[in-house]
Amino acid sequence: MHGMIPLTILVVSLVVWLVKRRRTSKLAAAAGADLVPREKQNTNRSFPDPEADAVEAALARGEWQPAAQAIAAAGTDWERRSYLVDIVADHAARDDAWLRAWQAARPDDPDAAVVRAAAQVALAWEIRTGAWAKHVTGEQAAGFLRVLAGGLHQRQRRPGAGRHQRGDGHLRTATALTTAPHPGTADHGGRGKPVPPGPARLLRSPA
Repeated sequence: MHGMIPLTILVVSLVVWLVKRRRTSKLAAAAGADLVPREKQNTNRSFPDPEADAVEAALARGEWQPAAQAIAAAGTDWERRSYLVDIVADHAARDDAWLRAWQAARPDDPDAAVVRAAAQVALAWEIRTGAWAKHVTGEQAAGFLRVLAGGLHQRQRRPGAGRHQRGDGHLRTATALTTAPHPGTADHGGRGKPVPPGPARLLRSPA
């Protein structure tokens, strides 16, 4: 009789566990039924943004006008403006043909200059990588600083580029990174070394 009690407890515990597991599986399935399928999820944004989607679709077609319109419409809404600039700059860091067309059509457009500066920052970090300074080579550090300096040069060539300076941290970031000593450069003897050509899609300065 005494041997039946532990066995009964074990059986009852197993039954309870199975019932709970089945109930949990049903609840999870019911909750997942309302979710967007994984293949249709946009993991780049945490909320729906039709305007940003339209801008990215236009950039994929090589059309810069929707991006210019969206950034200009953001005005002094600095959070929205910075968000859009980052999205547009990421595309420019991969392929800047449409950005060069934008700057050719509107050479004094400060919004295009801000996108150019942000794209230079993004590309510079791709060259350097996010590794600790001790793991950054002298060539990577030199390329990093060279690309950032190119962004500042583009900004200085455009008299209207300071129109939105208060809210455009990309320009101040580029300034700070190019004027401050870079740990990777000192550690790996980057000063005085030839600067590597960088990736094939390195942003070109407009003529």
